[in-house]
Amino acid sequence: MDCQIQDPGNVTIKVDASIFASKFPGWTKLEFYDGATKLGEAAPPETSASLTANIREVGYHTFSVLGHDASGKAVRTSNPTMVIIRGKYQYPKGSGGSSTLAPPFTTNSGFESGSLAPGWITDSGKNTIVNIGSDIKPGLAEPTSTSSTTDSWIKFDGSYAVFNGLYSARSSGNGSGFHQTIKGLSPKTTYYGQAWAKSGDGSTQAAVGVSNYGGSLVSRITTSPGWTRLNFRFTTDASHTTADIWCRIPAGSGDACFDDFTVTTQPLSVFVSDTSFEDGVLTASWPTTSGTNTIIKDVYAAHSGQYFVKSSGTGSRFQRTIEDLLPNTTYHGEAWIRSSNATPSVGVSGYGGSPVTVSETSTRWTHLTFTFKTDASHTTADIWCAVTSGAGDAYFDDVRVY
Repeated sequence: MDCQIQDPGNVTIKVDASIFASKFPGWTKLEFYDGATKLGEAAPPETSASLTANIREVGYHTFSVLGHDASGKAVRTSNPTMVIIRGKYQYPKGSGGSSTLAPPFTTNSGFESGSLAPGWITDSGKNTIVNIGSDIKPGLAEPTSTSSTTDSWIKFDGSYAVFNGLYSARSSGNGSGFHQTIKGLSPKTTYYGQAWAKSGDGSTQAAVGVSNYGGSLVSRITTSPGWTRLNFRFTTDASHTTADIWCRIPAGSGDACFDDFTVTTQPLSVFVSDTSFEDGVLTASWPTTSGTNTIIKDVYAAHSGQYFVKSSGTGSRFQRTIEDLLPNTTYHGEAWIRSSNATPSVGVSGYGGSPVTVSETSTRWTHLTFTFKTDASHTTADIWCAVTSGAGDAYFDDVRVY
């Protein structure tokens, strides 16, 4: 089963009902799901059934069909099909900028040419391009009788080697790396760099940075196995209108992946890395501050993709600090939550204003939103998810700040 990629829009799920009927005689209906979200259902046709849904949310979606037999038991008709809804860059709200796949100053920023060229030049070692979905492998199990349950399924596995779009770049081995000389900069001007990087083994260093702009070399490094946003800023001197941006492995024998390397005159708008927890490692991007918080892998229960977070018991909380916000600027946050005998809450603090908290106790995935405005001196904020009351569990997915 291949991983499919498409722009936001209609997705059609088709079922060969005749094959299903031969394995499960007497079935009564089919239910169509995107993760844990039911999209619709169909009565038993003789040949095939289909459902078309308008899917606008960018990210990983896992579509499946749940069949009900004559005895009322529910069985999965096949393994889920993964569809990646790809998105485009967005500039901060109110900036006057428009969405684009190539922000200013960087050529082939997301390697969407399918090559390092144009723009990027190998410095040393092995540097290659990775195609989206090439490392994601679905399970092969099939239900064999009506006694099959919805739990005993092999899920999608893979390292998710592409962060956005269709391609990313991969460097392999110590010292491997590549660079690009960006042109058209203005003297004595501050610029913001942002790239997404991940370590292939959790120990090999993935580094991005800038040099030859008239100041000291600037570098940011991660060893996280999940996609991590690395950001930096630099100011050209009086004589420089160019700079070298680069990706490399300064230490380690494994692989490192890089994607969406941009340089702009202001930070890009998505400030939270691993918004959907799809790296499968909570501590790398969202450290626990108290209680018990765990990553759950279940394509049928996640709001999107295959991972989400479970926090157990009052006081359990995890958070991350987002950087490179602009002073005196309003930002918008959102998250999807659901409850099991607990009150899930999300919020923001440490931005120069009063803490903001929103909560919900629905047992179904529910969309929460909030806004906050930085003061004149703050360029960071703490985004958090927590159980604010109750001894049960709270679930979180798709946490974003724009």
